[in-house]
Parts: sequence; C-alpha cells; structure tokens
Amino acid sequence: MSATTLPTAPELWDRIQPYALGAAAIGAALGLLGWWLSPDHFFQSYLWAYLIFLNISVGSLTILLLNNLTGGLWGLAIRRILEAMAQNLLVMAILFIPIALGMHHIFPWANAEHVAHDPLLQKKASYLNVSFFLIRAAIYFVVWNAIAWHLRSVNIRQERDYSRVRDRRLRTISGPALVLHGGMLSFAAIDWMMSLEPHWFSSIFPVLVGVSQMLPAMALAIWTLTRQAANPSFGPMISKTLWNDLGNLMLAFVMLWAYMSFSQFLLIWSGNLPEETIYYLRRIEGGWQVLAWVLFLFYFALPFVLLLSRDMKRNPNRIAAIACIILTLHVIHHFWLIQPSFGAHETPNASPAPAGDTKGHETKKEPQTAGETMEDVHTPGLRAHWLDGALFLGIGGIWSWSFLRGIRSRRMLLEWDPAWQEYLAHGRDSHGH
Repeated sequence: MSATTLPTAPELWDRIQPYALGAAAIGAALGLLGWWLSPDHFFQSYLWAYLIFLNISVGSLTILLLNNLTGGLWGLAIRRILEAMAQNLLVMAILFIPIALGMHHIFPWANAEHVAHDPLLQKKASYLNVSFFLIRAAIYFVVWNAIAWHLRSVNIRQERDYSRVRDRRLRTISGPALVLHGGMLSFAAIDWMMSLEPHWFSSIFPVLVGVSQMLPAMALAIWTLTRQAANPSFGPMISKTLWNDLGNLMLAFVMLWAYMSFSQFLLIWSGNLPEETIYYLRRIEGGWQVLAWVLFLFYFALPFVLLLSRDMKRNPNRIAAIACIILTLHVIHHFWLIQPSFGAHETPNASPAPAGDTKGHETKKEPQTAGETMEDVHTPGLRAHWLDGALFLGIGGIWSWSFLRGIRSRRMLLEWDPAWQEYLAHGRDSHGH
C-alpha cells in the first residue's frame, strides 16, 4: 500500500507548545495565590475554566463516534485532530481532583449547613451527595477514556495493517458506545452544571450541553486543519468541497445549538413557573443581558449568516476566522452559564431589624427554599474575577500542550484508508480541484 509522506505537524505547533507551557505555569502560580487569598473564588473560577476545555474533549469524542457510524471524507480529514482532543480526557480526569477537593466551595448541596436549612435539597440528598457524586464522576471518566483509547488503538492497528473486518467492527462498536457516551455526558451535565442551582431543572439541558460540546470541538478541528493546510505538502490534498462539507457541519451545529437554546428558553418562559424562570432572570438582569445579546449576535446570528455563503466555507482562511469567533464565544457562553449560579447563592445584606426584633443581629437570609418567590431571589450583577483569567490560562495551557503533543505524535491524514486513497487518486477533481 503506497502512502504519501507527510509531516506530522507544521512548524506552527513547535512554536505554540512552549507558549502553552508558559501559560500553564503562569496560570498555576496565580491560581495558587488565588487559592490562598480566596478559596471560594478559586474553586468557582476553576470549575468554569475546567468545563470550557472538558466540553471540547467530550464533544470531539461525540463527533468521532458519529463519523464512525455515518462515514464521510470530512471525518478522515479531521479524525487525528479529534482523537488528540479526545485523548485529553485523561488529562481532564487528573485536573478534576481540585473540583473533588473543593466541592463545598462550589455546590450548595455539598455544604451540610446549607442542606440542613433546605427541605428540597434534603429530598435530593440520595442523589446529590459527595460520595455518590465522586463515584459517578469516576464512572464518567473511565467510560470516556476507555472509548477514546479504544478508538485510538484500533486506528493505530489500522495504520500498520489495514483490515476491512476491523473497520466494520469499529463501526459496530461505535453504536452502543455512542449510546453509553450520551448517557455519561447527560448525567455529567446534570452533576457539574445543573446542580449548581439545585432548585432548577430542565429536561432539555443535558441535550443542549451535548450539542454545545460538539460546536467548539468542530470549530477547533477546522481551525487546526486550516493551519495544517498552510503546509504546501498538505494543503493541496484538501479540496474546496471538503472545506465546504466541514463548514456545513459547523453550520448545522450552530443551528442545532440555537434551536435547543431557544426551545429551552421558550418552554421555561411560557411555563412561567418561578422555580424555572429564576434561572433566566439571573442571566438577563444585572448586566448579564449584555452577554445574552452577545451570544445571540455572535454565537448564532453572525456564524449562521457567514456559513450560508459557499465562498466563505470553501476558503480556508475565512472559515478559520469563523471558527475563531465560535471558539471565543464558547468561552463567553460558559461564563454566562456558570458564573451567575455562584452569585445566586449569595444574599444581599438584610435591612436593619425593627426595634424589639430578637433576630435583628442576623445579616444573612436563609438559603433559598422551594417556596421562595422570584422577588426574594438575589440576582447577582455581571462581574469577573482575576482568577477567571488566571485559571483559564493554567488549564488552557495544560490542555493545549497535551493537544499539540497528540497531534505531533501521529500522521494527520489517514492515507491507509481505501476511501482516502481513492479520493487522492481519482476524486479531487470532482471534489473541487
């Protein structure tokens, strides 16, 4: 079997890796300082930064499994990139340790004093408790890493000795694996995101999180491929139609994210139940409405309009710019999702007690209960903490270094695959060259 000799990565990756390590070191140092000064802010900022990169890795695994089931040249073009992102799930399992150690700073149900004053949390304690939470987290990471590393090992064997039988077996396994993976990411979304506000519930939310994971994963895969295509020995192998297919997939994920987001908002807002609408009130008041409009305009409207253009999708530099917009808004999206949950646990200072009130010395309100009205709920204003940036640098640096290392260790294109060989030999003219 003949194969075109390709570099494993362009020189760009060599230049970026030291910067990624430097960012990780700076972020870790500032993070340790922040942990010493303000543990609450440290763990809350850590969860936000952690979920940004975890969701990209989980989303890449979803796309890998979908491509195994459906096929398509677009998957052969970005499979190595997706595998490198999915392999970072092992790194994310290690980086989960600070969350496990600081749960009482993050989740209200992990605080015994909070639960003692909240009848609803007492009813949910059989599921929302520290021990069961950690057991579930361990199961998620075991399943995710087992799937990711199995896919990688099969592809390594295929590189050495391609077998159609092995290819069919991989497709057969990917179906049940996708179902299992979907269950894991649904429960993880409930545990790590929805339970930040344990009085709120949405049956659409886990599906919305799953879709929002695939969008940045596809955007990063496309951006990485465009940088790789800048290499003269690599770029000519990617046809304009293949770029178009990748752009169409990114457009589909943009539309699906917008549809799921609007569906959740419409159902909750039209239902007009206080325990549900409070979630959105916290995100459209106090300055948070600015981010909501930014997300609508630049996470949906702008990419949607741009990706409708065939010329935009077929131009690597232009589609790379769109991917960068989506990745930037992915960070803002998670800030809008996560940070208002922490402010919701705080309460404004109580007004002075009237004379003769024996409880006038208390300055804090009891934690929110199931019977609390919307007027009683504290809506925190838009704010950011310097630890947000520090921990984004730290976790992002570690994730990026490991991702680039994964790219460099393997060939970027699957030249051994018969479908790709046929494409290289006969199909490029019909695919846009």
